[in-house]
Amino acid sequence: MQLDGYSILAQVGASAPLSAVLGLQTNFKYASHRRQFTPLSNYCKLLQDTARELAIVYDAAQRRSWLVPKLSLLLHMSHAYTLACTGIPDDRVPYVDPHSDASEVIKVLEPLGDTSVCGENTDKFLFRELMLGLNTNLLKTVASIRKSSGKTLYGFEFMDVVTEPGRGTYIKKLGVLSPAKNWLEIVKAVDAVVVCSELGEAITAVEGNGRKSTSCNMLPKNLDYLAATLPCLARLVDREGGELSLGGQPVKIAENTIWELRGDPFGVCQHGNTNETCWKRFDLVQRLVPERFFGLPVPFRAPKPSPLKQIPEFGAVVFGKRDP
Repeated sequence: MQLDGYSILAQVGASAPLSAVLGLQTNFKYASHRRQFTPLSNYCKLLQDTARELAIVYDAAQRRSWLVPKLSLLLHMSHAYTLACTGIPDDRVPYVDPHSDASEVIKVLEPLGDTSVCGENTDKFLFRELMLGLNTNLLKTVASIRKSSGKTLYGFEFMDVVTEPGRGTYIKKLGVLSPAKNWLEIVKAVDAVVVCSELGEAITAVEGNGRKSTSCNMLPKNLDYLAATLPCLARLVDREGGELSLGGQPVKIAENTIWELRGDPFGVCQHGNTNETCWKRFDLVQRLVPERFFGLPVPFRAPKPSPLKQIPEFGAVVFGKRDP
């Protein structure tokens, strides 16, 4: 509400005895303080900005989700675009090596902006134009998306963002399982939310790290867990004015959301190709807790002291909710 001036009110009665009323009225008006920024048409700035921004990708068919750099998502969308088009070779969009942080691929993509995706001569459609267009589409979804809460996740269909259907698209409302309730607060803090089906493995263990168990290296399906890389979590923590470094200390991940580190989720896998799996460990799946409850601070009470003195710079964490 903003002050919109004053008005003088006067009223005179015609009947006897003569009466008069004089008053002053204060006027207010509604004003929105939300501002939106127009996306720039600079490819290099796009790479720098989206490498720091974050997105959540939810696989509705496999019931699992991923917190990834927005730049990595845009690159995957670019490949999906060429696959959906007719007659475009699949090598027109550059491929990059698996990476733990999107900042590692900026130098790889910077000189490739003028790569032709399709068309010839003066009618070329360039890779930088494709990336800028996809980013604009994602920015448009942010303005329309609703806040996820309870057991409801809101997002936009991955391929609708990529292919821009002429009929437009609707926001998707998805019911999630109880484990997802533990990380839905993170959804409110990211820069894009997309929904897909049969995505595959977005985050896996690095090749040659000695982990032999396939099941330990893949995020379980049908449990609505969220896998997040540590560089992505570090950016969320940085936005809240903190630092992701010390083990055993509560870390603010998002507004009113604290990560209480349990045990050592980065412990070495001891399993081979057997039926045993790390997912049975009590401290592998991490939990988020509210910072405040009904406006009152919630005391930090770790289930067990963490043996970690410092959180690694790279790696991944899985959030959900399990019985102790």
